[in-house]
Amino acid sequence: MVVLMDEQRVLAVVALADRVRESARQAIHGLHGMGIEIVMITGDAEAVAKTVARELGIARFYARVLPQDKSRLVGKLKRNGPVAFVGDGINDAPALLEADLGIAIGAGTNVAIESADPGVGRE
Repeated sequence: MVVLMDEQRVLAVVALADRVRESARQAIHGLHGMGIEIVMITGDAEAVAKTVARELGIARFYARVLPQDKSRLVGKLKRNGPVAFVGDGINDAPALLEADLGIAIGAGTNVAIESADPGVGRE
């Protein structure tokens, strides 16, 4: 939320929100259909995470998670079986490395290339 004020009063309030992409909705639905448990780990605020999780049908989520804590959570999740982690930025690098399968999208793709095993994904 952005609030514009002068010295005495509020002039405007603007609420900002990202929309959930249809492709994300389809991917989550497909993974659920395969019996794969989805756990959302995000640095976003609790209210935002809760709204997105509810909209996507994700029962388990963690909000306001720092990058190093994402990595620790991935490590804990790995105790129950293989874990894939999808990240979209440099802050997700530790969790991408900790996961059995790290999937980098957006700005995180350069991180994935640099952190991959030698020869993997390179020609």
